[in-house]
Parts: sequence; structure tokens; C-alpha cells
Amino acid sequence: MSDDRQVLLKALEFHGHRCWASVAGVRAGLAALRELRVARSGGRQLHGFVEIGEDHGGMCFGDGVQYATGCTLGKGNLEKTPYGKLPEIMGFVPCAACGELTARAYLRVLGEKHLCIPCSGYER
Repeated sequence: MSDDRQVLLKALEFHGHRCWASVAGVRAGLAALRELRVARSGGRQLHGFVEIGEDHGGMCFGDGVQYATGCTLGKGNLEKTPYGKLPEIMGFVPCAACGELTARAYLRVLGEKHLCIPCSGYER
């Protein structure tokens, strides 16, 4: 099993459930480590920032970054900047009716509203 896969599986165990956002956070954290050419922090060697909101997906993304990089809120070397940009940066937009994060490719537009498929009333 690859090291990245082991990190992902351990991160999901740490996080408590499997979801797209925690997986995306792990992938983003691992990509940052590769780009910076540094190893996972065991102490305070690194300092990270995550631009997430208070929504469920944002917090899950933060857990993934936290586990992958070793930067944590508890150690004070991970800071949360609550701009709430995560969904739109990642290509997801909240449904105007139910709030579910929906990939842009699966949004339906009714008037001025962007809706997920179930809320749009679309049926095959």
C-alpha cells in the first residue's frame, strides 16, 4: 500500500467518517508537502492556513489538511481563516433550496437559483 493511501486511511479514521471534503483536504495537504518539498510536521516546523467556513464540508476539509500535514489547531501551527471559500474554490456550490454542496456540473439553473438535481425537480 502506498504511503499516500495509508495517510488517507488513517486520516479518515481520525476524522470519523468518509466524505469528499476530508479526502480533498488530505490530497491538498499532501500536495502542499510535495510542492514545498518538506515532510509532515511532527512539531511546529510548518505553519498552515485553511480558508474554510463553519460549514460541514469546510471543517472536514480542515481535518484532512490537519492530518496530512501534521499542522494542527491545537499546536497553533494551523490557522483557520473563515472566508468560506472552500466550496467555490473546489468547484462546488451550495444548492439554493437545500444547501447541499453540488458539483457545478450537476447544478440546474431555474430562474436565478442554482439547484441540485433533486431540488430542481429534474426526472429522467
